[in-house]
Amino acid sequence: MDVKRRPYRSAARVEQAQQTRRRIVAAASRLFVQRGYASTSVADIAAEAGVVSRTIYLDFPNKRALLDQAIGVAIGGDDAPVMLRDRNWFRQTVEAPGTDIPALFAKFNAALLARSAALLEAAEAAASADPELAERRDRGHENRRADLRRAATAIASKTGADVDYVTDLLYTLGSSAVYALYVFQCGWSPKRYERWLREALEAAILK
Repeated sequence: MDVKRRPYRSAARVEQAQQTRRRIVAAASRLFVQRGYASTSVADIAAEAGVVSRTIYLDFPNKRALLDQAIGVAIGGDDAPVMLRDRNWFRQTVEAPGTDIPALFAKFNAALLARSAALLEAAEAAASADPELAERRDRGHENRRADLRRAATAIASKTGADVDYVTDLLYTLGSSAVYALYVFQCGWSPKRYERWLREALEAAILK
């Protein structure tokens, strides 16, 4: 009786594959920001990452999938398959006393946008000319708003504020577009943006 053997995968080989994947995603992120999504080819990304294009296609079916992964890593801070609402910082924010939530949200949101705002703005620009990217962008906006409504609900339950109003504040003032205006165009530091966001939220919610 023949016994099928399970394919052998050494820990070192798995780790090497993960490092290659991370290098590819990091290269894609840099080029999407520097050149724009439309002007960046898979071959460009392969050259930047020091691999051949075939290596990229082993993990990613197309450039859009690469952009999705790059955004996920930028927002989450790593490549762990963990939703935003399940991140420790998000739970810490939601579970805090109501008067502390604006400061915590400002702190963690500023750190998130320091990693992701430039890439998110590049993706927004690309979506204006790509219907499939536009659909993904819109779905991402819906998911983000749903996550922020969780935080808004926590604030409302502890402060008496209106949930819809707080959701709108978190969604707009904490967006990559506002961050880009202040930090990229006006020259603010991320810390100054964080302080402004905290003060704006406190003034609007805790008044």
